[in-house]
Amino acid sequence: MSFFSRDHERLLRKFLVNNVDFVMIGGHAAIYHGVRRTTSDLDILVRPTEENGERIMRALKSLGLDITDIKSSDFVQQQVFSFGLEPDRVDILNFSKGILIDDIFNHAKPIKIDNLIMKIIDIRDLLKNKENLQREGVKNLVDQQDILVLRDILKSRGSDD
Repeated sequence: MSFFSRDHERLLRKFLVNNVDFVMIGGHAAIYHGVRRTTSDLDILVRPTEENGERIMRALKSLGLDITDIKSSDFVQQQVFSFGLEPDRVDILNFSKGILIDDIFNHAKPIKIDNLIMKIIDIRDLLKNKENLQREGVKNLVDQQDILVLRDILKSRGSDD
């Protein structure tokens, strides 16, 4: 059984082939770190530079996506780019709440999932991010559950900082 949907895997492969500087965050990262839950999308944090924006544009074009309204410079400004429908929805973010983006990239570790080698957010950074999201409704409840489980995981590892 694959960790990613076929559409998510295709996108990640295109990002890797085009040398997009990214880190997997969100629900997939929580699941990887040991939280037992499902997720309805793939969240990807991209480094907010125009050069990285150009690589993202190439990757998205190679997937056949219509990106005529997007410019590489759009990836420098704080934004969320979303496309697709659940459960294959993708959110591409170039900012993070509660933690510096450089810290996320510096602490991220390369991992191998489904024969893909990519960076994933460190569990401590994921916890900080979840603690600062302060979303509404059901998403807030999921975040609160993730926070409790992530804290327990860190505590069981003897690193509850």
